Amino acid sequence: MSIGFWDIESRSTVALDIAGAWRYAADPTTEILCVAYAIDDGDPQIWVPGDPLPQELLAADEIVAHNFAFERAMATRILTTRHGWPTIPLAKQRCSMTLALACALPAALDKAAKALGLPYEKDAEGYRLMRRMSRPRRPHKNEDPSKTYWVDGPEQREQLHRYCMRDVETERALYRRLPPLLPSEQELWQLDAIINQRGFFVDIALTVAARDIARAEQAALNVEVARITDGEIVSLNQVEKIKDFVRRYGHAIESLTRRSAAQVLRHNPSDTVRQLLELRRAGARASTRKFDALLASVDTDSRLRGTLKFHASSTGRWAGNRFQPQNLKKPETEELDAAVNAILVVTWSRYANSAPR
Repeated sequence: MSIGFWDIESRSTVALDIAGAWRYAADPTTEILCVAYAIDDGDPQIWVPGDPLPQELLAADEIVAHNFAFERAMATRILTTRHGWPTIPLAKQRCSMTLALACALPAALDKAAKALGLPYEKDAEGYRLMRRMSRPRRPHKNEDPSKTYWVDGPEQREQLHRYCMRDVETERALYRRLPPLLPSEQELWQLDAIINQRGFFVDIALTVAARDIARAEQAALNVEVARITDGEIVSLNQVEKIKDFVRRYGHAIESLTRRSAAQVLRHNPSDTVRQLLELRRAGARASTRKFDALLASVDTDSRLRGTLKFHASSTGRWAGNRFQPQNLKKPETEELDAAVNAILVVTWSRYANSAPR
């Protein structure tokens, strides 16, 4: 039985850590720079767009990647659609990161290898180059600022190829050191892949409307904060200023967590401190961060993908990734349809009233 190991390097105007692999791979600016691969004990090879397909890799009985979720998204949305690669069957796919997590090891490739004492160290210089090449650089003084520019060139490409091949060697050594998943766990991993690729529907109009209401609420809260502090604090996000303000009134506070604020409120603070902390609490409820995260990673078909992390704890349970619907606060009303309609109506009314006539 032959085993193939592979790794993809890419670049895009989209931030991978914000958008997630599926949204990232779907963006038209995302392109594959190279694919490093090795078969069994063979030396790593490099494939670049335009080369003949790597038939040895595609014919392997098992194909391994570290964090296969990324390679799966890139293969599905770029390699198959732009470069003519066949679909890699899910039954062939293996993930060395999942094996590491199942053994309570770090998820990162270099950290897992170090934990096992493998003779592979991260190519720090290659990693820094990869990071620079993966995102647009700033235009130079005499360049058109409206265009996109990249760190690129023959020397950089050669160094990137070496870095990518090194990762394949590390991934191979890690995979061989770790026990495989139990068949039942491998089936769960495949189910996780199917769920993450399918995603779930997002009501974009409702999300935008809710975000706009939250922004308006935060703006109103900031106005009130500026009023009660005589302009010393103008935003609920000014954490250090809020803590300093509370301390001046004789309260010890190291953070603005819900528990820390509650401790101060239990000690009969002044009206100003009480109002400030209550406004801060209200501001946390009106945060737009979840809405922003959702809108940044949802696909053009209004589906959000890749939100589950398989075997994310030593107990084997799932965890969330980026926007996490399982952590949303439970609704305080049973009239959900009425609440949704009210949010949409409020936002539409604001738009209609602000539109030029």
